[in-house]
Amino acid sequence: MSNEPTIRVSKDAARSLAANAQLGVVLVCSPVPSERWQAHVVMPDLVIERISGRDGHDGQMSRRHATLMHEGDHLTLMDGAAQDGQWKPSANGTIGPQGQQVGQTPIPLRIGDAFQTGQSLWVVVQDPMTVAEDQDSLLKGASVALQELRDEILMLVAMVAKRLRKGDRVYQSLLVTGPRGAGKQVVSREAHRMLAEMTKNPKAPFRQVSAPGLEDGTGAADLFGVVDGYATGSSARAGYFEQAHGGVLLLDEVGDTPASAQPKLLNALQEREVTRLGGKKTIAFDCLVIGATNRELDPPDDDEASARAAESKDAGGNLRSDLVDRLARFRVHIPPLSERPEDIPFILDDLLERHGVAEPPPADLVHELMRRPWPGNVRELDITLERMVALSDYRDEALSLDLLARATRPPTGSSRTAPTTDPGEQGAAEQIAQRRGRPSREELVRVLEECGWSRTEAAKAFGRTTRQLRRWITHYELTLPDASN
Repeated sequence: MSNEPTIRVSKDAARSLAANAQLGVVLVCSPVPSERWQAHVVMPDLVIERISGRDGHDGQMSRRHATLMHEGDHLTLMDGAAQDGQWKPSANGTIGPQGQQVGQTPIPLRIGDAFQTGQSLWVVVQDPMTVAEDQDSLLKGASVALQELRDEILMLVAMVAKRLRKGDRVYQSLLVTGPRGAGKQVVSREAHRMLAEMTKNPKAPFRQVSAPGLEDGTGAADLFGVVDGYATGSSARAGYFEQAHGGVLLLDEVGDTPASAQPKLLNALQEREVTRLGGKKTIAFDCLVIGATNRELDPPDDDEASARAAESKDAGGNLRSDLVDRLARFRVHIPPLSERPEDIPFILDDLLERHGVAEPPPADLVHELMRRPWPGNVRELDITLERMVALSDYRDEALSLDLLARATRPPTGSSRTAPTTDPGEQGAAEQIAQRRGRPSREELVRVLEECGWSRTEAAKAFGRTTRQLRRWITHYELTLPDASN
């Protein structure tokens, strides 16, 4: 966890990727730390072999565990591999994107899907080479959307840096849209990091103001500055526009800017000059202005939609169109986390490091986190992890699916249910099959009873092989009824 994820690609894979972007897989979880973040290209097929390295191996993987094949715009996955002219399945099975047991019938895999071999988890990505290009990036992930977002920010910041170095005026602005908690502020921090690096100015300023607060005199004074004696007991001070000169100014929640503050804000963006409150002198500034919002700022396409927007207090489009035009000279959008699950392992690694967790999370936990919808996006994921870490420290337990269940359990007396992969009714077998870990003795007995003590049916319920089920039975020294198979 202490090391930044570094995608390592073989020379042959690098040549293939350089020639043409291809689908590949990244090893995001493994009991062998030195092998994490390795990438492989599937051209035209790839056999997933047992993970081993200088610091151990995945003992639950077979020597040739699973097979991937490139089929047009997707991959297909099968358990096992061809050996000596015959197809030989793995000993412990392969777990598919939805937690299902994978057999010899190929199942499709698309970008963002994950599958599990033993204690190792793989994620399907497009062109994994791009993930390794900038390990200092604050935007963690391997999705196509994130790669395109990085490219757009890089292009814009390069332009701003060039103008700052030459002493030219800077008129560029960036509008960042996306749902709540998706990481809009991280985009502004990443732009600032890039700008400081390109201008070779580690002290490049970063200022942030909440746009809804501009209706308050204090908020406006913070943004535009004040002259000496503007208010009783006040002294002259520069506003954030001036303070951000040579750096970045973030207008957070800009979609909620009060109508009374919009003309002055528009003039500042248009002229790149401000007049302090109570003053007459204009002061020029040159910085990258970034506006962030979760609102839809584009006007509706028809009169009826426009009328509905005007009637709704929560509707977007409250900003003047000319102000939107000034803010959206460049524009990026961050999709919700549910549309880019392949980013979750990378974000997870970064968040856990911030919370002081040194050990990488287990594969079944990461797989479950990737399957959840996360309506609150990265912020909700972070809150959940923070609670899990607190429980882990308090109970002296490693991170696990059990801790996830406790961390997302609704408060006592609440009618709200914790989110699950399948919101339908689930029996004990289905719940445990989702978890993919060795069940407790009580859980194993309960599922065997549900399956009429049939080892074959119980193994299917757990999504594991009959051989694995027998190992659990031996581990717990269970004696099954004579009628069991």
